[in-house]
Amino acid sequence: MEQQTQTRTEEEQFLAGFERARNYVRENENALRKKYGNNYIAVLENIGVIDNDRDEFELARRMEAVHIEPQRVVLINTIDYVLNPRVVEISSLEVVRQR
Repeated sequence: MEQQTQTRTEEEQFLAGFERARNYVRENENALRKKYGNNYIAVLENIGVIDNDRDEFELARRMEAVHIEPQRVVLINTIDYVLNPRVVEISSLEVVRQR
């Protein structure tokens, strides 16, 4: 039971951080569009944009090398996608292989 409570708390913290990062983008949309255009942006919750790149994978690679303490959410996507997500989040996915 304690493991489930801890997992739920971590998930709630992640979702709250994700929402703070999205709110930053919403509140600063016009300035971010002028500065970053259609680039992918890395948004650190409660801080703002910490990096950007035309290539999502290159940006993600650089973010993997960054050590952020305490651990916080870094949202990586385009401004359009952050403001208008086109995919419903899936909390877990199982892959079944047929033999």
